[in-house]
Amino acid sequence: MKKCFFLLLACIMALLLVSCSAPAGDAKQWDCSVKAAEAVVYSDQKIVSEKGTLSFQNRNDFDMVVYLKAEGQQERTAQIPAGGVAALHQVNSGTEYTVGCTAQTAPGTQILCVVYDGETTDVYTK
Repeated sequence: MKKCFFLLLACIMALLLVSCSAPAGDAKQWDCSVKAAEAVVYSDQKIVSEKGTLSFQNRNDFDMVVYLKAEGQQERTAQIPAGGVAALHQVNSGTEYTVGCTAQTAPGTQILCVVYDGETTDVYTK
């Protein structure tokens, strides 16, 4: 009887652990990388959040600023340190956004930026 109880308890614990961890491939993401210029450069990706929060991952070894704009709304910005992340909360679900990037780097330098739907705190590591 005790063996059955412990086996049942172990199965329940395993199911709880599996249900709490979402696979990495589940997060909706967009590559919004652009080439640096003397002004903000906007990606041609169209971002639509389902979760109401967008996270931006700076995949560069330099600081950058991201710009989030949607028609009829005030543009929002976030400064992100090299390899860091930033989240913009209270993003309207179902609204189409465009992401722009800028950095103090030579024109033509690739600015690597990945946007995730939802809040993530994972910093970028090569």
